[in-house]
Amino acid sequence: MRKYYFLIVCLVLTMGNVCHTQADLIDFESTGLSEGASLTTEIPGLTFLGTILAKPGAPTVAFSTNDTVVGGAPFGGDFITDAPVGGDYGIPQTIAISFDVPVFDISFSIADLEWVGDYREVLTAEAFDAADTLLERVTIMGGDPGTGDEIATLVKFTTGNVSSLTLAVTNESGRAGWGVDNLSFTPVPVPGAVLLGSIGLALAGWKLRRRKEL
Repeated sequence: MRKYYFLIVCLVLTMGNVCHTQADLIDFESTGLSEGASLTTEIPGLTFLGTILAKPGAPTVAFSTNDTVVGGAPFGGDFITDAPVGGDYGIPQTIAISFDVPVFDISFSIADLEWVGDYREVLTAEAFDAADTLLERVTIMGGDPGTGDEIATLVKFTTGNVSSLTLAVTNESGRAGWGVDNLSFTPVPVPGAVLLGSIGLALAGWKLRRRKEL
């Protein structure tokens, strides 16, 4: 019965708006995975594709030989990067992230978008709704303000109702080392009418079970 009380109190306190509007922050430090392991559904509410776990401090995965991510910079703990191709971590691939419920106010940090000589790394991050319609595209290039070797660049989306993201980094040389950390997002508020209907169904189910027990 306790969970039904929670639903009712939640509805009353929020005046029919939402039960959960607090931002979630994912820092990838509690997945239980070892470095280089594939991340899929280990984090509740999220599904990852083409993603592996990496560690700071001259990581053995994630970065190419030209990168200098050492001493824990730019992230303080585990982060994610794209999966290798044939064992090669320098060939860039796409990371896909799906949310169990629509979200908004999305941001994350990416390291390390560089511009070295004739080659610059370019991030393309795209947000989609539940129908896979493109809602927003963010492009950041090495050389832009806040980018560079051993630098974590903040990436933000302004759109809402996002069900999935794709992240990809390209380089004219065909090689790129990059990582993602501190993924933040807020679930889209549940309308009061929908929540009220859910409470009604839940209470009806509880009453039916009580009758059967009696």
